[in-house]
Amino acid sequence: MDTPSIIRTAQAIGLTGSFFLSGIYFASSHLVIHNLYSLPIATAATIFEDIYYTGFRLIVPLAFGSAASWSIAAYLRPDRRVELAVAVVAMLGTMALTRLVMIGGVNRLLEISAMGDVAAQTVRREEVLELLQEWRTWNWVRSGLAFASGPHDGGSGGGNLLSTHPSSQSLNKENELNELNRRVRTLEQLLSICAPGLAVGNPERPGPQSSSNLKDTSCLPQDKRVALNKSRLFGQTHWTNAAHEFKKIAAFLSSETGSSAENEATRRLKSDIHTLLRKCKLLAKSMKASRPSRCLSYSEPSLSTKDFADQMTRLYISRFESAFRILHIPSFWTEYEQYWSNPAEAANASKFKVQLVIAVGSSLYPESCNTAKIQSAACQWVYAAQNWLSGPMEKDRLGISALQVQCLLILARQTLSIGGDLIWIAMGTVVRTAMQVGLHHDPKHITRVTILQAEIRRRLWATILEMNVQASLDAGVPPTISFDDFDTAPPSNVDDTELVDRIGTLEQRPKTTVTDTSVQRLMFECLRPRLEIVRRMNGVCSEMAYDEVLTLSSEINIACRNCSLLIKKGDGAEGEMFRCNLADLFLRRFLLSLHRPWASRARENPLFYFSRKTSLDSATAILSPTPDEEFSRLVVVGSGIFKNRIIHASLALASELLIESDEQGDSFSMQEPSSYRRMLVGAMKEALWQTTQRMQLGDTNVRLHMKLSIVLSQAEGTEAGASLQQRMAQSAKDSLEMAYTTIQARSGSLAALSHYDENILTSQGVDQQDFSDGFFDFDSILQTTDFITDANFGSGPPF
Repeated sequence: MDTPSIIRTAQAIGLTGSFFLSGIYFASSHLVIHNLYSLPIATAATIFEDIYYTGFRLIVPLAFGSAASWSIAAYLRPDRRVELAVAVVAMLGTMALTRLVMIGGVNRLLEISAMGDVAAQTVRREEVLELLQEWRTWNWVRSGLAFASGPHDGGSGGGNLLSTHPSSQSLNKENELNELNRRVRTLEQLLSICAPGLAVGNPERPGPQSSSNLKDTSCLPQDKRVALNKSRLFGQTHWTNAAHEFKKIAAFLSSETGSSAENEATRRLKSDIHTLLRKCKLLAKSMKASRPSRCLSYSEPSLSTKDFADQMTRLYISRFESAFRILHIPSFWTEYEQYWSNPAEAANASKFKVQLVIAVGSSLYPESCNTAKIQSAACQWVYAAQNWLSGPMEKDRLGISALQVQCLLILARQTLSIGGDLIWIAMGTVVRTAMQVGLHHDPKHITRVTILQAEIRRRLWATILEMNVQASLDAGVPPTISFDDFDTAPPSNVDDTELVDRIGTLEQRPKTTVTDTSVQRLMFECLRPRLEIVRRMNGVCSEMAYDEVLTLSSEINIACRNCSLLIKKGDGAEGEMFRCNLADLFLRRFLLSLHRPWASRARENPLFYFSRKTSLDSATAILSPTPDEEFSRLVVVGSGIFKNRIIHASLALASELLIESDEQGDSFSMQEPSSYRRMLVGAMKEALWQTTQRMQLGDTNVRLHMKLSIVLSQAEGTEAGASLQQRMAQSAKDSLEMAYTTIQARSGSLAALSHYDENILTSQGVDQQDFSDGFFDFDSILQTTDFITDANFGSGPPF
């Protein structure tokens, strides 16, 4: 082989190796590694080990082969020796970088991979994230070195490199310097691209450059669905935007594809469903007539025995004061005893604090013969507190005590199901009142504030922020405040008994020590990603890239695990499981809202399968938390947060079951159920049971139970002699009959509504537009904005 042929072959091998290696490094950094951030530690380390060893077997021989090719070309071309020597050094530099700089982190990740799933849990997740991010960063540098090692323009490409004419040996030094400068600039540009979001040890999510190259798959604008139901707007995170799979059911049930007899039977079932829905609406309207809110005045109920009040107060303190630090417990017990010593002389704020604490605690009181009396008294205390706060603003309603009453009122409305779906409106007043009294400024900026006063202000502000982000998620609206609007520090890690009412410096306990504020502090640390989720998903002009979704998801997952470990590290006090379930609900439900829009796209794009799995896992965990009798009662009697959990979770499970049915096709109802399908059916039965429990305790949300029954009948439809369409319609009718009987028994209106009359149902007491001819269509019966629009167990339209 002559010299030109050798040079040409060396050039081909060198260029191919350089660009191929650069592509491998680029793809592993840009497309693969960042997806490991949200995976469990053992899984991420195992996948990294596979990537490392697979690449090692290919990259090492390729790099040395490419370097050898450039060495041969440099030897045969003295006039280009400097330039080609730089290419050799750049290529070998990738290997040296691996051996001298990257090997420490690599060995640590391989060590974690070898530990196994159980032992790997002892490793800090932050360490694994930092190691992966560091490897990803240096991998970008290796990509730049490999890319710069390949001459690729006209000045160094084929003709000039292969030229053997003597004139080619007279290239001046200026051209060589220009070429070297070009290579350096190329390398600098590559490094500048990766540096902003990929700095070593920087846990922040990647900058916009990292997602802009994959717009088709990871930078999709959010589908800004909003639902306007009468006078209310429901944004992206509201549950009305999470049940689009029901459109297919509506279309299927509305079609007439069977025989004339089957179509006629289905039409009769639809007419029966329509009638039952009207009966349920009349019944719900009758339940609202005797509520205290409908009366201009009412007598305030007397407090029950002090022993019962003590029991309910202890229930509140031991269950709710972990996540919502509204009260300083020793100070409240002092107020509590003073109130009982002379109730008539107690200040209004103290009276309402005591009454609302007892009311919230009573929401966990089990059913008994006195339940109705207890609930009636608790509800009237809530209305009394609301009336006091709604009066003209006076000095006693603008201060810390009044803010504590407002926060207790927000919590009581949700635990007792009194207008729980309108909490976000009330939270606007709470936030503005808190800012008016200066809670958004850290107490260190205020002169002569005692240690006790400072910590009460910090705790109360953190509580208001938590209530605000929860209400924003439920209402589907952007949060009313951001981190730029306050500088208040998180509560100190101390117990209530350590706070003294004097000016001085407070010495905090170590972060690893569990105190009365540990749960609130952990939730405050996870507040920023949750605010970001609500802001980005409910904002008017916001877009969210999928790598941002993964980053936010990872932060919340870490918080869920840390919260569970933190509570279990405590002293094992009474109510530990309740507090764990409550904190997990406040965190995990953001995962479900975050991933639901992406989960629906997993069928078209497998990259979003992680969202589909996360959505299912979150829904299952929310629907079936660790068993606790008191928490189970709260979620079936409460509204707001506690009602929306069942709707969000059950709709996610129903959608997954419908997707499973669609993917299986016609064989879905004929083949033996898989373990996955049996798991989904079991979860759906649990959701149906919980919705039934809610109706037995006063809820009038009949359509959710009806829709879940339809989905379950499709999954279990094996009855012979009836079409699938008829079975699904029959399940809807059976559900409504059960719901009507249940609500009727609860309301005690058997005599008033036992004689059903069509003329009564079309009287002036019922909104005629709700029962137009179009109501017979399943598109209307199964619409997603038709669930109860006010969680007050019938306080609003029940559909």
